[in-house]
Amino acid sequence: MYPQTKPTLVQGPRELPGLAAGESQTVTFPDVTMPDTGGRFVYTVVVDTDDTIDEVTNSNNEATAEGTFRVDPAIAFDAAGQAMIKATLLNATGTNNVAVDATLTNLGDVPVTDLTLNLFAGRNGAAPVLAGTKIVPIVQPGQSLPVRFLTTGLDGDMLYRVSIDAPSLVGDVNLSNDTGTTMLPVHGMADLRVGGISLDSVPLQQGKPVTLTTTISNTGIADARGVLVEVFAVGAPQSNQAGPARRYRIAATHVDVAAVGSQTVSLPLDTSRLAGRYTLEVRVNRFHSVLESDETNDTASLANQDFAAKTVSS
Repeated sequence: MYPQTKPTLVQGPRELPGLAAGESQTVTFPDVTMPDTGGRFVYTVVVDTDDTIDEVTNSNNEATAEGTFRVDPAIAFDAAGQAMIKATLLNATGTNNVAVDATLTNLGDVPVTDLTLNLFAGRNGAAPVLAGTKIVPIVQPGQSLPVRFLTTGLDGDMLYRVSIDAPSLVGDVNLSNDTGTTMLPVHGMADLRVGGISLDSVPLQQGKPVTLTTTISNTGIADARGVLVEVFAVGAPQSNQAGPARRYRIAATHVDVAAVGSQTVSLPLDTSRLAGRYTLEVRVNRFHSVLESDETNDTASLANQDFAAKTVSS
């Protein structure tokens, strides 16, 4: 075999009852095992290996035949020369919401075992990154197998590429058919949520610095840019007055939150008007500038926060 290896007995021996002078007989070696790798193989048939027969010459006791076996796994292509790979949007969850289907085929002469397939994904022209890996136990010569990856699809132009992992395979004679690419336009919306709320300073006092921290998450598949985040202090009417509750905007900022991502936000609060008990309310996207699939989760509150009134000494 090339590369050169030590000869290996693949079948035998076969015994003939006898062979008359001048007689020829055909000997068949059925079901010779195929090589498990590609290369040039030399098959040799040897007779009377133990020299039990007294012969005039032994120089003609063996004959050889050569065979070249190719290793060529491939992503299958159709008659138009397009890779047989397809991406399908399953839902808008952003988690395993795209199915990427490819057809793997073996155009070579030997079985391919433990073949590694990699899925790469890129969005809006960004360089594709590894998004999944599968191991195919065996692909026989001439066999075609469907392979499915479940992966993420976000709002925008998604590129998916399925590639045979060349370093895991020795002797592939054609690397040009090891990759298939497809595009999938995805249209979706953001879905903003306000997480838990914490304060960095207690007890609370009117006019004293305090910072509120919360996490804004985006469970949608579209990026949310320039999201307005506001903090309101909502208190009961003054005890000697009738009318609506007191409501002050005490902090505001803008943040970007990537699709299926989150952003921690810390806001210093204006407590100059806060004396008494208030509910601190964090609200995002009040003016609906970001298109969302659900706006019912855009607010979270921290109730019963008591601010001591400012004193002359403080």
